[in-house]
Amino acid sequence: MSVLRILNMDQKKIKKLAWILVNHSTKVRPGDSVIIQGFIQAKPLLREVYREVLRKGAYPRLKVSFEDFAYDYYELASDRQLKHLSKIDLYEIDHVDVVIAIGGNLNSRYLSGIDSRKFSLRNKSLEPLFNKRVDNTRWVATRFPATGLAQNAGMSIQQYSGFLFRATNKDWNREKRKQMKIKNLFDRARKVRIVGRETDITIDISNRKGILCYGQFNMPDGEVFYSPNERKTEGHILFNYPAIYNGHEVENVKLWFKKGKVVKFTCSSNRKFFQQMIDTDDGARYLGELGIGMNDQIRNFTKDVLLDEKMGGTIHLALGRAYKENGGTNKSAIHWDIVKDLRKKHGGGEIYVDGRLVNKDGEWKF
Repeated sequence: MSVLRILNMDQKKIKKLAWILVNHSTKVRPGDSVIIQGFIQAKPLLREVYREVLRKGAYPRLKVSFEDFAYDYYELASDRQLKHLSKIDLYEIDHVDVVIAIGGNLNSRYLSGIDSRKFSLRNKSLEPLFNKRVDNTRWVATRFPATGLAQNAGMSIQQYSGFLFRATNKDWNREKRKQMKIKNLFDRARKVRIVGRETDITIDISNRKGILCYGQFNMPDGEVFYSPNERKTEGHILFNYPAIYNGHEVENVKLWFKKGKVVKFTCSSNRKFFQQMIDTDDGARYLGELGIGMNDQIRNFTKDVLLDEKMGGTIHLALGRAYKENGGTNKSAIHWDIVKDLRKKHGGGEIYVDGRLVNKDGEWKF
């Protein structure tokens, strides 16, 4: 069955997702200036979002990307070009209200042959632009069914399409009510301890408030996250899924923390890449996030962190940049989420809140 035929069958689901992105996630209003950006293969969703923005009386600006152009940029750009931050891009982000970003790779490893040093340089230069988008716009990032994403997830395009729309097209206000129970528990906590195979780590979240994630910034969504007191993390953790960044996979990452900082790490692949990423700047070795996955429609690892970090029964830690909205102070050009599965079939694990067992093997105990 062709991709086009599958997407034609999913047209109602595509329209529903577009409605969610415009009306629920970013709450587009008449007169808003809206950037809609994505890969060319996401055209069906780009178009439906474009149409929905017009129906709202807002002003859409379409920005379409091509994978091979991005590869050309990183392959050929000089250090001077990588460090360059466009005044046009800065002006644009200062004068836009909403950003809707749609990913959907034909080849999700299209940047895997690029020197990781170039990513570090580019990330540093783009940090002001990223901060402006996060702080000053209503934004959301999502995915569209594409062959590269399906292949990474070990699914056919038919399977992946059904999986993705089940994870996105939900009653997000109902999800918010479920997440509130977790937030209420953790908001009162000082310390969160995670125990599992080769893992015993304590994270301080005292005086930090959780953020509910019910479709406002990511789609699919489904997590509660905290910005830890980054100088107080102690212990070690082994991640049972690969750490993936810009198409590079790092297997079996184990981190040791002392006074919040990664003082030692091991991994079984791409050590040089991992080293370069955590040496990007002073903040890259500290935690910017503790996240708790809660989307029960995401059950398998897909090698796409936007989805994987929301998987029910998992937690994730992010090295680098913290979010200001929940008290985070760590600054970095990177924000690298790495997922640990606590479910029994993946080795099991426990979460303790101020010494109280609240989750065992991915199941809540309260």
